[in-house]
Amino acid sequence: NFQYSHSLSCLSSLISTIVRLAMRSQPLLAFLLFTVVARTTVSARAPPTVSNRTLPYPHAHRSPRATTTLMQELLGPSGGKRTLKAYNGKYLTDFKNHITLFVWSNAPSQYFHIERINDNEITHWWFGQSSTARVAKEWEMLTPVKNNDGTWSFKSRWNKWMSAVREGYDGIDVAHSTVSARTPSSVPNRTLPFPHPPRSLRATTNLMQELLGPNGGKRTLKAFNGKYLTEFKAHWILMVWSNGAPEQYFYIEQINDNEVALKSATGWYITHWWFGQSSTARVAKEWEMLTPVKNNDGTWSFKSRWNKWMSAVYEENGVTSVTFEPKRYGPSENWLLE
Repeated sequence: NFQYSHSLSCLSSLISTIVRLAMRSQPLLAFLLFTVVARTTVSARAPPTVSNRTLPYPHAHRSPRATTTLMQELLGPSGGKRTLKAYNGKYLTDFKNHITLFVWSNAPSQYFHIERINDNEITHWWFGQSSTARVAKEWEMLTPVKNNDGTWSFKSRWNKWMSAVREGYDGIDVAHSTVSARTPSSVPNRTLPFPHPPRSLRATTNLMQELLGPNGGKRTLKAFNGKYLTEFKAHWILMVWSNGAPEQYFYIEQINDNEVALKSATGWYITHWWFGQSSTARVAKEWEMLTPVKNNDGTWSFKSRWNKWMSAVYEENGVTSVTFEPKRYGPSENWLLE
């Protein structure tokens, strides 16, 4: 211990002496700095164990090499343009070029091109999240695995599996995904090619006539809290106190024998939007179609094709917004037509 302490003391004294001399002589100080930098540069070299990689650290153990036959089957005759359907019946979707979600639909944003990177790899983002990127690099490369039931699984280079196990709001994220989708011809009387949930009972002719009324369906819809359905700046449907404004008149349009759409005086349709929100649309399609139900107290309720009820239950900062709820909580889903 004495020798160790003595050595440290001598080394400390030597360093102090060199520093004092260097501070008095600028050429000596420059020489010392050059020596340190040169030594560091020579000793720093690329890791010899990392080849053909874009990130300077050893990658996780990869899955077994995909055979040529499996890769050809995955890419298919169309060059890899596929939809990916999860176990819950929802489809992988590019939402506003930012994050990949699952929704009920068959829009162009739900078609993905499977690009072959190498023999065994096809954005795994931070914290297990998914994201999007313009260029396929380390985080975008996935190893495809064919399952016994005909589905495919995809594993990132960090040994994480693309999954649809997390569910929030109406459904989110990426599990065992199929590479096929039902053709539109297999779904009769539908505008989107996927099975719809069970609809409500058919509205009888008398009920539909009562709903439309003598003026062709021009009505105001009053909620349980005394507020009226209102179109606000042609974007969101809100609840405000009635003042006789044109934004509070809606045309109830009959779509078929048991479905209607609610159209504002300025031509906007009420839409069942993402995460149970409401929004507006110019054309009545799947998300705008509602099944009317006559209640015993004379009010009406409206259910979307995804079994969500048009509701006035949500209020924040004194503003009541229209949402689509998974069940009828009570009078908040009842509307009085005036």
